[in-house]
Amino acid sequence: MPDATAELERAAADIPLNRDARDVLARATALASDRGGAQAGPVDVLNAILSLRGCSAYEAIRALGVDPQTIAAQPDGTGGAATLPLRQLLVNANREAQVLGHYQVDSIHLLLALLYSDSPTTSAVLQKAGLTLYDVRQHLQTGARPDVQVAPGVHTSKDRKLRRKPLQSLRGALGISPIFGGLVAITAISGISLWFDVLPAAPWVLTIVFVVSGWVVSLCIHEFGHAVVAYLGGDRSVKASGYLDLNPIRYANLLMSIIFPVVFLVLGGIALPGGAVYIDHSAIRRHAALRAGHLRSVSGPRPR
Repeated sequence: MPDATAELERAAADIPLNRDARDVLARATALASDRGGAQAGPVDVLNAILSLRGCSAYEAIRALGVDPQTIAAQPDGTGGAATLPLRQLLVNANREAQVLGHYQVDSIHLLLALLYSDSPTTSAVLQKAGLTLYDVRQHLQTGARPDVQVAPGVHTSKDRKLRRKPLQSLRGALGISPIFGGLVAITAISGISLWFDVLPAAPWVLTIVFVVSGWVVSLCIHEFGHAVVAYLGGDRSVKASGYLDLNPIRYANLLMSIIFPVVFLVLGGIALPGGAVYIDHSAIRRHAALRAGHLRSVSGPRPR
C-alpha cells in the first residue's frame, strides 16, 4: 500500500502551500494513515481543519457564525473514503488562490475547495452548516460577515499577506566552486604569512599574492551578489551560467574580467574592467527589478 505521506508530496509537488495549509494536510495524512488509507481525501482534510483550532480555515468557520462541532457531527456517508483525489482538491484550492490574487495556498483555500461541487461529500456538509463559497471568500478578503456591508478597497491582513509574492528559495541553487575555495585559502595563508613576516627578504611577493587573490575573492563575492538578486527577481539563467557558484571564471570574459584587471592592479592602477554578470532582464518581474535595480546597477551587468 502506498505511503500516505509520499502520496501527499507527489500531489502537492507544484502547489505553493503555506505553513497553515501544510499543517492541515499533514494532519489529514495522519488521519488517512490511521484508517489505513493510501491517500488523504476531502473528508480527511475537512476533519483535519476541524481538529486544528489555530488554522485559518477553522477561525474563518467560527467567524462566520458556524460552530465547527456541528460540522464534525454531520455524517460523511463514506467512511472517510477519498471521493475526490487529493491532487484535484489541491488544484482546486490553488485555483481559488489564483482567482483571489494570492501567491500561496492557505487552509482557507482548502476550505473553499471543499465547497466545490466535485467534492459533494464535504460541500453538502459545509453548506448544510451554513457556509457558502461567497461567504468564505468575502470573509477572507474583507473579514466581514455576510450580512455586513464593507467599503470598497478594504482588505484583511490575511488577504494582504497572501497577496505578497514570497521570495524565491535559494535551496539547491547556490554552490561554492573549488577555484573560489582555493583563492580564499591562498588569501588567508598569504595574509597570515605577511602578518608573521614569513618571507622577510621579499615581502613584496606575499603582498602581491595577498592583494591579487583577495581582490579576485572580493570580485567573486561582488558579482555573486548581483547574481543572487537577479535569481530572486526571476532570472533562472544565472544559475545555468554558473554565476551562483562563486567561480571567477564564470564572471564573463577571462581576459577582460580577470587577466587585464589583475595586470592593472599589479602595475598600481585600478583593476578594470572587472567582472560582469549577464542578466536576462525580460525574466525579472517588474516590481522585483525596481527593488533590485540599484544593487544591479552598481557593477553595470549587461542584458543579453
